[in-house]
Amino acid sequence: MCRERELKEISFDSFSKFLEKRINDLKLGNFIIGGISMGFFIVNKLPFDHRCQGILAIEPYIDSNTLLFGRHTVKVLIILISGIQLLKLERHLWESNLFKVILSRLKLPKNIIPSILAEYSPQTFFKLAKIILSNNDAIKFQNKPYVLLVNKDDGTVSYNYLVKVFKEKVNQLKIITTHVEHYPSDLSKQYFEMMIPNSQVIEVINFLFTTGPLVSTR
Repeated sequence: MCRERELKEISFDSFSKFLEKRINDLKLGNFIIGGISMGFFIVNKLPFDHRCQGILAIEPYIDSNTLLFGRHTVKVLIILISGIQLLKLERHLWESNLFKVILSRLKLPKNIIPSILAEYSPQTFFKLAKIILSNNDAIKFQNKPYVLLVNKDDGTVSYNYLVKVFKEKVNQLKIITTHVEHYPSDLSKQYFEMMIPNSQVIEVINFLFTTGPLVSTR
């Protein structure tokens, strides 16, 4: 996540521009790029040229319908956040035990809550949360091969919704079912090797490097 001090504007577009600059600075040849959750939405907005060989969508967020909160809960959360911002209560709430209780009620794993409190500023968190909850724009997929990696038991995003949308809108698609947690407490290489076996890695590589521009593997 980009620190607030690095970005004056908190928006999907500003995140994408920040990421695009970082990628350009690397001066890559051909590459494969991926994004986890909201990271995929940001990655997918970039104007990739022929150098991008494929896009990995790992338990992706694609719009507010991706979330498992339910429409009523989403509406209530948007109203609450708007009130908090209007009254400038972000920091007061952030430092309270009530906020930790609210986060746990949203089914966020306990291990991710300290990370949220450590990595975000209160203002950034509430701005970003409102953007995520309010986003109903239909995602525009690129003419690239996509690999969708999803966990049927993901408690944050809807497996069925994601599979439906990707199948309807992506011509070159490979779906891989994994057991990777949406908020893994272990980010080690060993964890991902255990959750995504070598056979699936080979499957993804073979798909990305053998799929032509007119080949569909839905």
